[in-house]
Amino acid sequence: MNTFLGASSRLTTNDISEELVARAKILYCEGYLWDLDEAKQAIRLAMDIAEDNGVTSSLTLSDAFCIDRHREEWLSLIADRVTLLFGNNDELVSMLGTENPDELIAGVRDLTETACITQGGMLPEFEAS
Repeated sequence: MNTFLGASSRLTTNDISEELVARAKILYCEGYLWDLDEAKQAIRLAMDIAEDNGVTSSLTLSDAFCIDRHREEWLSLIADRVTLLFGNNDELVSMLGTENPDELIAGVRDLTETACITQGGMLPEFEAS
């Protein structure tokens, strides 16, 4: 599977509507866009608007390679601005540097208020026979 960001890869601060962000309940930000400076500025602007208006900011970690490129910046961003974090187990391992489940849970609790974390394939007892 390949990621195709489509038109979102051209996101700039000019594309951010203060009115729309302010009216939202949740601002969903795509981690893959963090590779692009203009999109990064747009995400930060949208998160500023969200914070000023009581809107929940969320971030998807996208993949372990994105985390490797942006770990320190994202740790700060998540701690300061992200209330809802989306990711999977491998991404958390990359972000927090541990495979220990208890340490991963503790690390996520220290980072953000709410996280939606998947663990990959189905558990053996749920797999089709």
